[in-house]
Amino acid sequence: MAYKTSCGGLDAKGNVSYAFNSYYQVNDQDDRACDFKGIATTTTVDPSAGSCRFIIEIAPTANGVAMAATVRVAGVMAAILAAFIHLVVPVF
Repeated sequence: MAYKTSCGGLDAKGNVSYAFNSYYQVNDQDDRACDFKGIATTTTVDPSAGSCRFIIEIAPTANGVAMAATVRVAGVMAAILAAFIHLVVPVF
């Protein structure tokens, strides 16, 4: 998400999607930790683009075969940006 990195070319929606996904993965894909007031959703489609790879956790199934876990992606850009700012900007 930084300038001149593999994900530096993401637009605002892509940046928020990447941040939401990272938070979701760090919290072990716990839906309770990543509800974002209903403005995000899970998907089985990898949102990675070009050299920007979204992190996904690989979860084993009951028979030991690995499967790609779902990732969080943005729904409505304006609402997502508002939620992202609310999460990042401290309130004094």
